[in-house]
Amino acid sequence: MKPNQSFFAICLVAALLTSTTDAAPCDPNVRPETTPTQRFVLGTDGTVHDKITGLTWMRCALGQQWDGKTCAGTAARYAWQ
Repeated sequence: MKPNQSFFAICLVAALLTSTTDAAPCDPNVRPETTPTQRFVLGTDGTVHDKITGLTWMRCALGQQWDGKTCAGTAARYAWQ
């Protein structure tokens, strides 16, 4: 079975087991949100804070800056060492 056929076969089985009428999970171009967005607080300093876990993430890669709309600049490259 080709990979694409496997994906749709799994979707069909999942739909039958869950008795859902929502076709979106089986559309490879549609990915449903898995975490409610109200759970996160967007900081003005380019961070995102998760109110449940207490974790804070950078919105951009190291070397980039958050300009209020997107990450600007070039991401820094680092060697594993």
